[in-house]
Amino acid sequence: MSARYPLRMTREKHYSLSAFLLLLTALSVTGCVQISDPGSPASTATHSVNFAASAADDIDGSVAVSVATKILDSPGNHSPKNVVAIWIEDSDGAFVKTLVVRAYARIKYLYSWIDSQGSSTLDGITGATRSNHDTNLTATWDGTNIAGKSMKMDIYRLRGELTDHNGSGATFSVDIDLSGGAASSTPYTGNGFQSVTATYTVP
Repeated sequence: MSARYPLRMTREKHYSLSAFLLLLTALSVTGCVQISDPGSPASTATHSVNFAASAADDIDGSVAVSVATKILDSPGNHSPKNVVAIWIEDSDGAFVKTLVVRAYARIKYLYSWIDSQGSSTLDGITGATRSNHDTNLTATWDGTNIAGKSMKMDIYRLRGELTDHNGSGATFSVDIDLSGGAASSTPYTGNGFQSVTATYTVP
């Protein structure tokens, strides 16, 4: 009886080791599921690949923006003085980040910009009211949102608003397509704005 006891223990240990390995395998599969998109019907292996690849989808370059302004089609009583805001939204119209705000006392009349972000002070980026339209507005977007989080390569909207009186003025919206890894934007010319361009550069 005693001679068989070590053999029985060896088998039990062998079974325990097998059970332990099965548990580790199950946990590793569960880990893949936990980091995946719960709405995706794809396999756990695909989830794992997609999750690992998502970091490479972050914007790793910068978008240089240039916007020229002009006197509105119906000039306001402060013209050529004007207040203006340039900002980024995602393709669904959600606010991402402000690039330029030139306004002090009349910042409250930038209605579209305030509505987009939900506050006139959320971004905290502002400069003096512009005295004329002589200088282009230039800015660089580093691909992050207001919280400093890197955004994904996708289609974004470059938005702008300008007014030269105590009320609403003109706005524009230009799509910036980064989804293919290279920038493409359509130059815009309209009421209050002209020569709106965006160029994506990878370091």
